[in-house]
Amino acid sequence: VAETTQEVTVSPPPNRLPTASFNYAPTSPVVGEQVSFDGSGSSDAEGPIGYAWDLDNDRSFDDGTGAHATRSFSSPGDKIVRLEVTDSAGEKDTATKTVTVDNRAPVADFNFQPSAPNVGEDVIFRSASSDPDNDQLRYAWDLDNDGTHDDGTGVTATRTFASGGTKTVKLRVRDPGGLESVRTETVYV
Repeated sequence: VAETTQEVTVSPPPNRLPTASFNYAPTSPVVGEQVSFDGSGSSDAEGPIGYAWDLDNDRSFDDGTGAHATRSFSSPGDKIVRLEVTDSAGEKDTATKTVTVDNRAPVADFNFQPSAPNVGEDVIFRSASSDPDNDQLRYAWDLDNDGTHDDGTGVTATRTFASGGTKTVKLRVRDPGGLESVRTETVYV
């Protein structure tokens, strides 16, 4: 009988890289709406991973450390969001997505003085319109009810009516993204 002993070094399998992945909802958010990010689809074959979010596109992963994060955006347009995952060996992977934040339509509104004008009296119309995204609005007035908003372009407009009766006045407001709203009021002269 012969016997021999030899030492064998067994190396661990090489570390496999983690995989970063995330989804978000709603998929078409509007300005100011809360967006939820879910990175739980990220994985690593060897074990747990750490999460780090860049939700403001400053390339710094300091906006959250869990598998889930939330954020709302104050302006419309394409927003870059990144998730970085790190495995127990310090290896990293990053997933990047573009979130398109939609513009919200403005709300046209106006009032007028005096509220019960006489024939030949100046009536001053003043916009009370608003935009949920705080965009600067463009104004277009239809003071003669001809279907064309060409009777003024400012926040205020003035009109004198030559005859009595029911008069229809309209204000159209449009935001820089092209969304618009029209308000119609009836003036009793």
